[in-house]
Amino acid sequence: NREWGEARGQEFDLKHVLKPHKTGGGAQGGGGPTVNDMTVEDTVQWLKQLQIDDSAVEVAAKEKLTCKDLSLLSLEELQEDVGLSKLQAKKVVNRLKEMQEEEGTEGEKEGA
Repeated sequence: NREWGEARGQEFDLKHVLKPHKTGGGAQGGGGPTVNDMTVEDTVQWLKQLQIDDSAVEVAAKEKLTCKDLSLLSLEELQEDVGLSKLQAKKVVNRLKEMQEEEGTEGEKEGA
């Protein structure tokens, strides 16, 4: 639970286990890499956190796909070219969209 994490100096919210929890701070507002900045390694770890099938994660690694690359693919391409199931493809698209919306919100706050 949240109190357990705070007691150990970590901040997280179990409702958002699959999404990075932004804690603020740092030169760039701290929240970790953005969709556009995520490396292949970041993307592979992110897919694993989403519990995507190992075979699809291996394709992403082999093809050196980043989250930015994945965000440009259609549901059909994610299924046919990366090997995601229809539900997994929707999960990836929805999480990427959420991350991009959060980034937009963070950008607006920083620009204000």
